[in-house]
Amino acid sequence: MQNLEKIEVLDYGSDLIFYNADTHEVSNIRKTADAMETFPAWAPDGKKIYFCQADVPGFGLLNDSAKVNYVLRNYRELRYNLMSVTFDEQTMQFGDPQVEVDCVAMGKSATVPRVSPDGKYLLFTLGDYGQFHIWHKSSDQYVKNLETGEVYPLTEANGPDVDSYHSWSSNGRWLAFSSRRDDGSYTRPYIAYFDRQGKARKAFMLPQEDPVKNLMLLKSYNVPELTREPVGYTTAQLKEAIYTQNPGTDIKYRELRTPAQISAQSKQAASPPSEALPSKEGAPAPDAQTGASPKADAQTGASPKADAQTGASPKAK
Repeated sequence: MQNLEKIEVLDYGSDLIFYNADTHEVSNIRKTADAMETFPAWAPDGKKIYFCQADVPGFGLLNDSAKVNYVLRNYRELRYNLMSVTFDEQTMQFGDPQVEVDCVAMGKSATVPRVSPDGKYLLFTLGDYGQFHIWHKSSDQYVKNLETGEVYPLTEANGPDVDSYHSWSSNGRWLAFSSRRDDGSYTRPYIAYFDRQGKARKAFMLPQEDPVKNLMLLKSYNVPELTREPVGYTTAQLKEAIYTQNPGTDIKYRELRTPAQISAQSKQAASPPSEALPSKEGAPAPDAQTGASPKADAQTGASPKADAQTGASPKAK
């Protein structure tokens, strides 16, 4: 078996929350049982949050073991749309979610939305399924022009293997990201120019003091960030801040959602699986007892076209 995806990671209990650093209060932005939300990112003006969401109607009605079974059997069918919610700082209210890119309709799945500093472009990755694109060979970088609505791949910068975990430079003219294009196993930091017309240029590996040693290094570079000034802290100081067990700050919960939003989200979670009609490209509604998809084999839980020896779907080979 060749070209297997090495790993997939997801959290079926994920919700969007908001932390107010001034009041030390935490609040739910979204709290639904049938939707998996992940990778939130603020717009530069603070008026909108972009995130990714996968919908599985009836998922919230499953018990824990059935949820695990469902995810194991259907993870290749889980796809995330690119979403957004508005935020009003004066009222501290979030709007209702809107679809920014209907990735499910494209047969794709989105992760890691990042808005350019000027607010004109939304950068993200598209892969065949799931949200852990750092290990998905189908992962490529895309942008959405937030002024025209056009969505397109960064063909010139994308490589034949994984491209993900991207970030913008402060002036929006450069992209830094992780790529496995060299050997397919380890990510290395790449950089590409992004012009004012929204087009990327050919990417190149960030210059290294010892290029040969860098290529022989059996470690991956993840989430590269561009800064205007050198990092002002030592490795030891960062480690101390992370691992030192100092008393923390007491956090309180505050409900920011309107009664209508709470009601709408609760109704979504209460819908029985039999009433759910997911799109053809989306994940099938699960069985309430076992988590199996409707057409799964009663003994094994495998789909009808799964390999008899391994249980893998045809695309897994």
